Amino acid sequence: MLAALFTIPLFGRQVLTHCWRLIGRTRWLLLSLMLIFAWGGVGEPLWSGPFAPTRQGVDDALTHLGHLLLAFGGVAIMRATTTLGEMMTAVYQLSKPLRYLGIDPERGPIRLWLVLHYLAASPQPRDWRRLVSEPSSGTATTDFELSDIHLTRTDYLVIVMAVAGLMAFCYFI
Repeated sequence: MLAALFTIPLFGRQVLTHCWRLIGRTRWLLLSLMLIFAWGGVGEPLWSGPFAPTRQGVDDALTHLGHLLLAFGGVAIMRATTTLGEMMTAVYQLSKPLRYLGIDPERGPIRLWLVLHYLAASPQPRDWRRLVSEPSSGTATTDFELSDIHLTRTDYLVIVMAVAGLMAFCYFI
């Protein structure tokens, strides 16, 4: 996990800046998880004395913290290397097989775009009272186009291998 974390800066300053921004926005979540796992786990105390975290709890906390940091790095890399239209097209293409289950694949990218749009357009004041008192701003529209590209056999092979790898990873953990 440490080797993967140390490869994130190799993707450039933009990725690193975005990753730090994500970490900064979730600092209280990360701190809460660290405290809950470190002091909530059972095991051998890290030091002798009252209110000592457990060694196993700290190990679990660092593992979960590392997983979240890897996820933040992956999001930062994806945001730096992929445009919004490409992300929406990928979501659309990956959700096309859900059509056989009666789920409309066009709704997923549209809902994802709406969430991303309103997150970017919402004000970011430090005081929640200002957020409540400010009137909502006008909504600017951004157009994007979903490409209806057809997946090749190689694409399907990569998807099947990724799902199989994920299933094997989850089975052995």
